[in-house]
Amino acid sequence: MRHGIIALLMCASFAQTLPDAPSASKKVTDRNFWMLTGYNTGATIADMGTTSALVGHQPQCRYEGGTVFLYGKHANDERVIAVMTAEMVLTPTASYFLKKYNVRIGKLKLSPLMFLVSGTAHATGAARNMRHRR
Repeated sequence: MRHGIIALLMCASFAQTLPDAPSASKKVTDRNFWMLTGYNTGATIADMGTTSALVGHQPQCRYEGGTVFLYGKHANDERVIAVMTAEMVLTPTASYFLKKYNVRIGKLKLSPLMFLVSGTAHATGAARNMRHRR
């Protein structure tokens, strides 16, 4: 029994080192995380407000053209607000766990990428809505 334990400890000492695991001392919600959360939240709220104000309420914008699969062709205000609120909550949550567990594709970190893709999509949607509002 003692020889088995010694052999196991020797094998463990020659084993490869494990990848970086999340540690209790590593701070996940740093300044960059909160700045990206603010950017994403602001862009989503701007898109939510302009989309719910335009779709079905303006003669030049009778139906949703961007994301028909989420809102439907004739999106009502409640559905637009519910879907964008869910996106606004799920994006930082998923990004938090991607950052906590250090998920990457090669050298590309996925946690800020989620914020940038979502925030840029909503900022673009809000800008298009404002352009069509004239």
